[in-house]
Amino acid sequence: MSKERQFNKLLKQFYTSSNRNYLPWRKTHDPYKILISEVMLQQTQVSRVESKFEPFVERFPTVEILAKADLAEVLSRWSGLGYNRRAKYLHQCARKIVGKHNSQISKHISELIVLPGVGEATAGAIVVYAYNVAEIFIETNIRRAIIDYFFSDKNAVHDKHIKLILKDVIDRNNPREWYWSLVDYGASLGKVKNNPNKKSVHYTKQTLFLGSKRQVRGSVIKLLVQDIIISEDNLKRSIEGDQKYLKEVLKELVSEGLIDKSGQKYRLSTGR
Repeated sequence: MSKERQFNKLLKQFYTSSNRNYLPWRKTHDPYKILISEVMLQQTQVSRVESKFEPFVERFPTVEILAKADLAEVLSRWSGLGYNRRAKYLHQCARKIVGKHNSQISKHISELIVLPGVGEATAGAIVVYAYNVAEIFIETNIRRAIIDYFFSDKNAVHDKHIKLILKDVIDRNNPREWYWSLVDYGASLGKVKNNPNKKSVHYTKQTLFLGSKRQVRGSVIKLLVQDIIISEDNLKRSIEGDQKYLKEVLKELVSEGLIDKSGQKYRLSTGR
């Protein structure tokens, strides 16, 4: 039996006993909901997304409703997931889909990757999970699984080599469930093995959150979700993290259109 066939046999056995099909975004083929879940899952643990996904889609059940919403409310509903720029991108994405694509989410990667916040991996996931089309894409769990099985004795593995393997092993008849099995298997390896992704040429170690500028960014958004308008002095007294980043963070958040400034007071942007 070839190594490729052995790998697929392993995936099938693992998926039969240990799949994560209880996840809410696996119970739908709605491309809008798949879009939301995939943007939420960017650089964020599944357990955190689980608690946010259903409340978010209950409040914004269609792409039209999300497009019409104020950015401030979208940020409020997003709060706790981190990387808040993703919420703005998702909001912009919804407006572009409604305004330029007649509220239809494409099944073509080339048309999806031009949307705000949608890269190659997110576009590929939407096409596969919503439309069951056999496209090739890589995310962290996929990379981990392929490196561990096919490149265990290699270093500096490039994604182009992983894509070649994926083209050989993908189940073209049922890519949706095949990718689920691959992602679930890759996620399981993160719990029991030294991270195989360190062998990827694309690997970068994530910086510590505590004491970082990211912590201050998240804290500012969280505080503005709780109070509509806050002065810079009150933010300084209340933020979590290193205060030395506050002025820089406020300037960045205003520049990115996530918050608005009036005098020395700040509020979440409405996106209007």
